[in-house]
Amino acid sequence: MDLRRRVRALEELQTSRLHQLMRYDPRWVEADFRTHCEEMDHRLREEARTFEQMRQATRQLIALTWEEAGDPERAKAVMRGGGNLCEELRAVTAALDEDSLQRLRATCAAALRMAQNEPTVVPFASYFT
Repeated sequence: MDLRRRVRALEELQTSRLHQLMRYDPRWVEADFRTHCEEMDHRLREEARTFEQMRQATRQLIALTWEEAGDPERAKAVMRGGGNLCEELRAVTAALDEDSLQRLRATCAAALRMAQNEPTVVPFASYFT
């Protein structure tokens, strides 16, 4: 069962509910309260975008690792959104030989170091090119 659309819909519902609920608050007429609500709404939407970016980066990592393990069909399936990410990660790390697993760990560590030094978000796949 593909739950990605449902998760996205629930995240969007959660972020839009705040604005809907706050309109019935008697403090809504105060400009400071509305500003605070709009800032909170913005933060929630930004958090939802960040979660989506993290899921996409994890999919890219798993797909690249499946390609390294020699299973491009499974890599394509992961990029299309198939499978549970945690189960796919366990399966792909089990499928790798020791050298490939060490290269994966080194690449991930390098990508994390680069991400910590960069103030902007960079697509995860660009670390492998």
